[in-house]
Amino acid sequence: MNNEQWNNLEDVIEMLEALFDYHKFDVLKHANELQLFYVECCKEYIYLLPQMEFKIALDYAMKYLSKEVSSSEISEQNWYTEAAVFGMDYDDEMEQRSIYENIAEKLNLSVDDSKKYAVTLGYFIDWTSLYATSWNGKIPYQYSEFLNEEILRKIIKEPFKE
Repeated sequence: MNNEQWNNLEDVIEMLEALFDYHKFDVLKHANELQLFYVECCKEYIYLLPQMEFKIALDYAMKYLSKEVSSSEISEQNWYTEAAVFGMDYDDEMEQRSIYENIAEKLNLSVDDSKKYAVTLGYFIDWTSLYATSWNGKIPYQYSEFLNEEILRKIIKEPFKE
């Protein structure tokens, strides 16, 4: 891949794979940029989830990048983030139906599909907040619907050296 292809690609997964495969791109050196990318992608959808735990998780991830909080503080906060996700994931009684109805209306989904969407988004936010402290260098294929190629291009500009 070259920078022209990078700038014209619309498949963010293909873009991430190209970065990870490009031997001149030091993924470890750019871990903070990749973390920022995931956080910014989450922020595009955070308006769909009213639970404060998700907003706090992203705030902590940003603070971790700027060294304002420790990994143990993120880990401690993660208990609350996971509880919020589990609350949606195991919501057999549809106690959080208003959240799902709101998503269904905004995204033109059924209530059942919007619940799945909300749960997947919640897990993506959970993953993103922990990613900052335990970077594993993996591409989150399961969250591809939330990834945005324009955000990636904005954060990692022309990574391919000729």
